Amino acid sequence: MSKFPSVWDAIEEDPAQAEVMKIRSELMRSISQRIADEGWGPEEAEARCGLTVTGLTALLAGMIEMFPLEDLIRIGVRMGLKVRITLEPEGF
Repeated sequence: MSKFPSVWDAIEEDPAQAEVMKIRSELMRSISQRIADEGWGPEEAEARCGLTVTGLTALLAGMIEMFPLEDLIRIGVRMGLKVRITLEPEGF
């Protein structure tokens, strides 16, 4: 049985795509956590995220396929989060 650093490394053949998926999932978790930490109800969360009811429901359900990286960055910024991507040499 093989061991992988993350589920994305296991299911994505392309290492670059695995990294994109890791970043997308981290952004989704951070956005969901911000909503929970602030105690925002659905209407306020929708307004702050710039999403519809359906979009917010999909985000909170972890439907990652519905949210391209750029959209998640926009949502995070709208919510007052600073989004930074750091590049490091592999194995760092």
